[in-house]
Amino acid sequence: MPLISLSQEVIDRGKLPEIGWSFAKLNDVTEFKAQSGNSMNYLFEFVCESGPEKSKDNAGRFCNAFFNSKALGADGSKGIASAIDTFLNMIAALQGITKTEVQPDDYDTDKLKGKTCWIKIEAVTDQNGKLALSITDFSRDADIPF
Repeated sequence: MPLISLSQEVIDRGKLPEIGWSFAKLNDVTEFKAQSGNSMNYLFEFVCESGPEKSKDNAGRFCNAFFNSKALGADGSKGIASAIDTFLNMIAALQGITKTEVQPDDYDTDKLKGKTCWIKIEAVTDQNGKLALSITDFSRDADIPF
C-alpha cells in the first residue's frame, strides 16, 4: 500500500482560524464565473501569519474574502455600497494607504499578492443561513487595530 504524504500547508488548510484580528498575507486571487453566468467572482485567499491579536494560534491558517463583480459595480451596475466599501478597505490595507488614496492601478491583483495587512475574522451567517467564518474588516500592516 502506498504511503500518503500530506504537507503541513495541506494540513493547515483544514484548520479554521480563530476569531479576531490576525496579521495575514494575500496568498492568491482566483477569478471565476458566477453560477448565474452573468458576473464574475473574485476569491482573495489570505494566509495568517499570527493572531488572533498577538497570539500565534492562526499562523499558517487560511481565510478568504469573496467579492462579486455586480456587487462591486465592476460591470457597470450600481453595486452594493457595503461590498464596495469592504473591497476598498481591503485594497487600501494591502497597499498601505487610506481608502481615499486608492486608484484604479491599485486593483492589479498580481501586484497585491504577497502583501500583508491585518484581517478581522468573525463568525457570520452565510446566504444559506449557515454559520461561517469571514473576513469583515481590514487594516494596514502598520496600524495595529486592537
